[in-house]
Amino acid sequence: MNSIGKGVGKIIWNHVMSIALTLFLMLFVFSWLLGGELVWELVLGVAMTYIYALMMYSAGWNFGRLDSRRTADSGVNGEEKFLHGENPIVRRKRVITASLLATIPSLILLGFRIAAPSMFSEAAVFIIHFAYFVWMPPCFAFFSSLGTAYSPVTLGYFLPILIMPVFVVFGYIVGLKRFSVIEKVFPKILYKREKKRKD
Repeated sequence: MNSIGKGVGKIIWNHVMSIALTLFLMLFVFSWLLGGELVWELVLGVAMTYIYALMMYSAGWNFGRLDSRRTADSGVNGEEKFLHGENPIVRRKRVITASLLATIPSLILLGFRIAAPSMFSEAAVFIIHFAYFVWMPPCFAFFSSLGTAYSPVTLGYFLPILIMPVFVVFGYIVGLKRFSVIEKVFPKILYKREKKRKD
């Protein structure tokens, strides 16, 4: 990753895309197919949290894959030479910083959500709760439903914020090793299936 600003932008973009996907599913799929039953609400919540984690992982993995590129003479004298010319530790710190900075909007909204009941009117509290809900919809299974804006903030409100830095950094580490589940695992599964069909 060349700059912290671009890294934050990419991470936030993945976050916004996950918001759009979740809201689409909640508005059209959830209300139409699932009928609002609690068990299906939980299933959708877990599925969206999983997809959100994958999107954060994907952002980090792409950063790592780009940073892993080496020069043609890399490793000749036992020394790894990277195309970007920087020490990988510097780049890793940059990704960690970007992933932490990208959580700031979530932390600000959560701070308002915690302070709102003792500072604002009921209408303002509901708006603040709604804003946090809209910003973190992939993880709606973690916290109270939209209609309970005055419910106390529990650990479930904090845990979703950790998904972003944890999975971005994890994805980055895996991306540095150039490991891809799609490239490594899927071909083996597909190849085995073709072999069974021939037999």
